[in-house]
Amino acid sequence: MSTDRRNESLTEIALTPTFRTIDGLSIRFVESDPGPTDALLLSRWPESVFAFEPTWSRLAATTHVVAIDLPGFGRSESGEALMSPHAMGDFLVRAADAFGLEHPHIVGPDVGMAAALFAAAGHPGRFLSLVVGTGGAAVPIQLGDPLREWVCASDVEPYRRLGGRPIVERTIQTLERYRLSDAAR
Repeated sequence: MSTDRRNESLTEIALTPTFRTIDGLSIRFVESDPGPTDALLLSRWPESVFAFEPTWSRLAATTHVVAIDLPGFGRSESGEALMSPHAMGDFLVRAADAFGLEHPHIVGPDVGMAAALFAAAGHPGRFLSLVVGTGGAAVPIQLGDPLREWVCASDVEPYRRLGGRPIVERTIQTLERYRLSDAAR
């Protein structure tokens, strides 16, 4: 990408999402131009790489940024064996390797938090820093509705029957200070 592309929004850059095979799985990602520092951004649920849309151009102006949809989230292919924080942490190391990120900063909100923590614990010195939080980061759990309702449900079968689309739509409706772009939606 040229320097001029650095100032474009994520929407303009990612109109055609890019995929890379890592560990045999198709992983969706967005990547900026090279920079003096690397950052690996992990999308939050229920969003995807578009979660970084509001800050993409500012981050990419000074940093080589790679944003990925973790396996099983966004548009990345799922891998049942990766659905634990420890396994997903090991996957993050392999994903960083696949993108040539030797010592990146990791931004791991929401579902990426546990994976980032396990990656750092299992590979000391591999990452320059971690920015983690949100999601299940507070103990005791401090959630607003509708998430509290879902997390504390004694039976998840009604949600399975409902399907993912209505759940994600309801979650998106709770966003207060950000309007999703059409591409992100």
